[in-house]
Amino acid sequence: MAVSAHGEYVAAVMAEVSFQGEFERYTRLYTGIFDGKTGGEVARLMVFGKYGIAISPSGKLIATVTDELGDHGAILPTVHIHGVPSGARFVSVVHDRVPKGRRQALLAGCGVAFTSDGKYLVTSGAVTKVWSVGWM
Repeated sequence: MAVSAHGEYVAAVMAEVSFQGEFERYTRLYTGIFDGKTGGEVARLMVFGKYGIAISPSGKLIATVTDELGDHGAILPTVHIHGVPSGARFVSVVHDRVPKGRRQALLAGCGVAFTSDGKYLVTSGAVTKVWSVGWM
């Protein structure tokens, strides 16, 4: 979950869960953006930011982190930046490439946060990176 600096927007990763015996099955995976005052849905991003989401201090951008599949079984933690409230995707960037292996699930996790001035996006997993978003 993420909340904009002044509370205008709240974002949450949403999933419908059903059970088949002992196993969970997730359907309708998305990131919802809601009005911070009324709770009404403002936008629905068809991206499941399971590793992390962040709303910029201005409330104009939301960043989500997903795990995309790479070649040879690699996982690519990928950051997607969308507009709020439009939901339009502006850019996607791969944070890292995590090769297939025993610790892949641990190493593929990646958090995300905007700096307080909104000029940079910080992603952190096995490595930490700082991305300029001053162009927005």
